[in-house]
Amino acid sequence: AAFLFALAGKETSYGVENIPKYEPAFGPGGLYYQKSKLLKELYRKYGALVSCSWSPWQILAITAIENQHFSGHPAELHNGFIALPFVVGYLNYLVRNGANTIESLSACYNAGPGCLKNPRAFPSRYVADFLVFYDSALKMKL
Repeated sequence: AAFLFALAGKETSYGVENIPKYEPAFGPGGLYYQKSKLLKELYRKYGALVSCSWSPWQILAITAIENQHFSGHPAELHNGFIALPFVVGYLNYLVRNGANTIESLSACYNAGPGCLKNPRAFPSRYVADFLVFYDSALKMKL
């Protein structure tokens, strides 16, 4: 619970700023878009919505689709009740793939599992900010 609370704090000020955010790396011209046949197909179907992050936890629609088999419309992920199982599923996926500390789990949630293998991709500022939220959640005994 503390991790999810902290993640919502870092990503959307605990849901106050719960708006979809377009992620350019997942849109046309972006690095991930160029590498993913599925993303290109989904972009043709849903447009930029598939390249957005959603919910208080800002899960990418393409992440929920690829990793957790989400089959709804990307905009449905705006609803935290719908998004939460996909967020938890993705966190479990990251743990199974080596994110075994709070720091590495938050880093991989933000930058993808590749940051474990590529230290230059490790979002140290994001992790430092996340840990402030996480420490607060622990103090509240969440």
